[in-house]
Amino acid sequence: MNCPIDADRENTIPMVIDLTWQVIAREAGAENTRSNLETWRMKMRAVNRIWIIVVVLIALPVHAEQGVGDYRGLPTDLAAAATAYDIAQMKSDRSGLERLLADDYILANISGRNESKTESIADSVVPGNKTTYVAISRQVRKAWSNGAVLGGMVDAKGVSITASLTRCERASSMYGRSATANGRSSSPRSIACCQADELNTSSLFGLRIGFHTILPEPALCYGASIWRYSCVRAPPEGLPIATLPALVSHPPIGALLREWRAARRLSQLDLALETGISTRHLSCIETGKARASRDTVSRLADALSMPLRERNALLRAAGFAAMHPERPLAAPALDHVRQAVDLILAHQEPYPAFVISRHWDVLATNAAAVRVGHMLMKGRPSKHVNLLHQIFDPDDFRPVIANWHEVATRFIRHLHDDLATNPTDRRTQQLLEEIFAYPDVPARWRERKLGEELSPIVNFTFHSAFGELRFFETFTTFAAPYDVTLDELRIDCTFPADDHTAVVCADLAAREA
Repeated sequence: MNCPIDADRENTIPMVIDLTWQVIAREAGAENTRSNLETWRMKMRAVNRIWIIVVVLIALPVHAEQGVGDYRGLPTDLAAAATAYDIAQMKSDRSGLERLLADDYILANISGRNESKTESIADSVVPGNKTTYVAISRQVRKAWSNGAVLGGMVDAKGVSITASLTRCERASSMYGRSATANGRSSSPRSIACCQADELNTSSLFGLRIGFHTILPEPALCYGASIWRYSCVRAPPEGLPIATLPALVSHPPIGALLREWRAARRLSQLDLALETGISTRHLSCIETGKARASRDTVSRLADALSMPLRERNALLRAAGFAAMHPERPLAAPALDHVRQAVDLILAHQEPYPAFVISRHWDVLATNAAAVRVGHMLMKGRPSKHVNLLHQIFDPDDFRPVIANWHEVATRFIRHLHDDLATNPTDRRTQQLLEEIFAYPDVPARWRERKLGEELSPIVNFTFHSAFGELRFFETFTTFAAPYDVTLDELRIDCTFPADDHTAVVCADLAAREA
């Protein structure tokens, strides 16, 4: 945001005023041929034109000199907080930074090291250092109801006691709101910042906060819910990020409704009858000509049998806050659930059991799963935390699965069903593509087979040093959950399909004991 105008304000304003009256005088020369009223109108138009120039001459230099980003269009309190933060940074304002940074603020600096709020402020207010120029360009802004990511290229100049300073870097600042004692949301504060060298494009450093990864400008981050302030956790030391997952903003509610209607094979009339609203109103919602109320959005989500995460997405797309919380399993509010999960895993001994996420990532196991897996892989650890990658990767569990073709087709069917149930799930689409990238996965499996009856259980047969081991497994889910995490949690329990397998599992447990 370099500004070509470098005039001193004390000289600029008198100069503009003088120019104003010159124009008025020139216009007034036409008084002999015009009425007094018309002449007065022309004078006022001339004044208006000149004072537009005044605004441009005065306001733009202020913006450039203060190094404030362009936050127009953002929520008022967020724009005010971001502007105040930029000014406090430039002026090395300790009290302003203390107020504008969250207590658990974290900075991933340009070298990849994480700094606390105290360390970051200390670096910003070094005695003798003074910032003389800051410009913010190539801005990227992503705002949600509960926070924002604001990024851009920062070009700064300044002086210290011994030398001049020049800095050019990418930066992304994260903002969030915390809950106050009366249950309201506080003013936005910066909860984290991530920096990267403009010249260093080979390695980027990021922060991991809760379940989210935040990268420097262009403000890329990956996570299902963005910036729930209660989820902030101190990240590990500078975390190198190998890939840059694209940030997907919420699509319009009309696009979501059409996609879900198509997946459920419902016409507008069918959905309108199911929800009790008129087809005209539903059509206007889908085309963006009308806004749906919160109650209408909830009824549409019920009629479309949407999972809790997608219900939240539909509410946000309609401009409302999410209804269903998403808390990590370690959260105090889920203590009883976590204890129940631990109890199920323990009672499944000496047979393997796993806690699986929505996308088939293994979140936890019992001791039996570790013992049996170690035995099957002959002491070699698995390369993946994702169960499907473990099954399909030729360098992982795949060679020891005797009935791999049967198991693989079953899990491919699971993926197709997951996509049919949740058509907006981009991660499941990506996972399906990753699975088909493995060798010897038939292309015909890409087509979903309808009407094919499936057994309620999944059978596994493994090659092992003790002969073939046969298991069947079942999946347990939580009934009527009101938390996104619980809605997506599955517990995979395996049982011996014959006496030989039961004896081997018991012997392995006895040896460990």
